[in-house]
Amino acid sequence: MTPVTEEARGFADDTPLRILWRRRWIVIGTAILVTATAAVVSKTLTPIYEASARLLVVQADESQSFDAVQAAQVTARTYAEILGSPNLAADVADRLGDGTTRDDVESATSFSTIPETQLLEITAEATSAAGSKRIADTYASAFEAYARTRLEPTTKAQVRLADAAPLPDGPARPQPTLYTAFAGLLSLLLGVGLAFLRERLDTRIRNAEELERDFGLPPLARVPRRDRSREARAAFAEAFRLLRVSLSLGGEGLEAPRSVVFTSTSEGEGKTTTSLHLALAAAEAGQRVIVVEADVYRPRLRAAFGRDVNAPRGLTTYLAGEDQLDDVLEGTPIPGVQVIPAGPSSRSLLGLLEGGRGHRLLDDLHARADLVVVDCPPLAPRADATLFAARADRCVLVVDLALVNRRALTNAVRTLRSIGAQLQGCVLNRDAQTSASYYAYLADDDEPPARPPAAVAASARS
Repeated sequence: MTPVTEEARGFADDTPLRILWRRRWIVIGTAILVTATAAVVSKTLTPIYEASARLLVVQADESQSFDAVQAAQVTARTYAEILGSPNLAADVADRLGDGTTRDDVESATSFSTIPETQLLEITAEATSAAGSKRIADTYASAFEAYARTRLEPTTKAQVRLADAAPLPDGPARPQPTLYTAFAGLLSLLLGVGLAFLRERLDTRIRNAEELERDFGLPPLARVPRRDRSREARAAFAEAFRLLRVSLSLGGEGLEAPRSVVFTSTSEGEGKTTTSLHLALAAAEAGQRVIVVEADVYRPRLRAAFGRDVNAPRGLTTYLAGEDQLDDVLEGTPIPGVQVIPAGPSSRSLLGLLEGGRGHRLLDDLHARADLVVVDCPPLAPRADATLFAARADRCVLVVDLALVNRRALTNAVRTLRSIGAQLQGCVLNRDAQTSASYYAYLADDDEPPARPPAAVAASARS
């Protein structure tokens, strides 16, 4: 059995760094897309230039005492409010004489005082450097005239041009380098958020590498989808030969198992098919095999041999003490393979398994066969599989990547390991990445082991 390492503990125990590494292309792609978009858009934006003219407010007192300076600063703050007058904006529009309207002037200008000074600053924006300078200087000139005729007689404060607006060297905005750098930083944060969101929503498992890396489940066999071609049938059979060998080799410190439990996270992943064909491969190798149909709720194994699915006696009647073990063992057309059908499902299998016969079942079967294969129900809905898994020599999860759910598989692995089950690995069933060519070394005359006539059709659906 492959031990679970710190690097392979499943979805629930992923560290943020492992999630980011797994979803790195989301982070990288988001960063590239957002940063490139910001760079392109900032290059296409219309450049806006800013120019600022400064006015000085001084009191008529030539001594310029502290009180006079304080009074001038207060007056400057008052004048800053007056600067935004629509009347002034209309006057500036008339002075410009180029079709600029009052609203254009108001939207293009802003006003402020420079703290602890007597200076007023008029800032103008335009799509050209000369245009921004012209608006700022015109506004300063207009306010000088307005203050001289309308304000100075009352406030005794004079307004003089302190500094004409310089011609801007370049646009104030956009700033492509700054915008791109800022977008790059934001895109990284966005990419990280999207990566975690994707991880939260994505429950898929894509390949065998993820099974081994994230769950510590090495594939013991990769079973291709079946079709009717000779090559495909041979490849399908060879996958189960490989499974038998993988199980018989055990692992470090483990002997070859006498009993193997197959289960899954949900229905339809192929546990019955796997149980049946492992039995056929073992029989081909000369082993005596007993297959136990422990899925009493949806039995299918008996139908693979062309018999009625519902057996009048079987596992449940034996565990209930109504039949002896030899009474429920059924022969099959395959030499060396016997089956214990599920039997009537009216009783709780879990309760029966906790009785004396349930505890001795596998030991009693070991005395009659070289290998006992137990086809259990899925782990999610019932606890029957956990009892078998805890008592068997080995447990194997059958996984169909098209059906398995990451969270369900995490819970299944955690459950099996918490009860001490010898979870050796998984069988990757209907593996889309495995075809007949995967077993291209098969000889032309290599035939699959003998199988009952109805096995292919019946077990393929389980």
